[in-house]
Amino acid sequence: MIMNEPTREQAEASDPAAPWNKPDAEFCDKHPDEEIDTAWYEDCDSPTGWHAHKYCPVCEALAHLDEGQLYCEDCYKSDLEYDPDEGFYCLNCDAYAEGVNTHAGHE
Repeated sequence: MIMNEPTREQAEASDPAAPWNKPDAEFCDKHPDEEIDTAWYEDCDSPTGWHAHKYCPVCEALAHLDEGQLYCEDCYKSDLEYDPDEGFYCLNCDAYAEGVNTHAGHE
C-alpha cells in the first residue's frame, strides 16, 4: 500500500498551534477592520518594568470625541461625527477630516 505524502497545506493545517496558523494581528470586536495597537509605558510596579496598554484606535478616538476632547487637524474644532465607512466628519469644515487628535492646537 502506497501512502500519499501530505501537501504542505495539509501539513500546515494539521497543527493549529503552529506560528503560521496564528493570526498576525488582533482586531477590535466593535470595529473588525481595526487592528489593536499596543502602547508600552514604564511601570515600576511591574516585574518587567513595563506595562502594555492594548487599544483600538477608533474606540479610543470615539471615547475622546464623547468627552469633547477630539479635534479636527485642519480647523482645530471639536465638531466631529464618526462615519463607520469614511471616518471622522468635521461639521465645521463640512468635509471628512484628514486627521484628528486630542490637542486643540491654535484656534
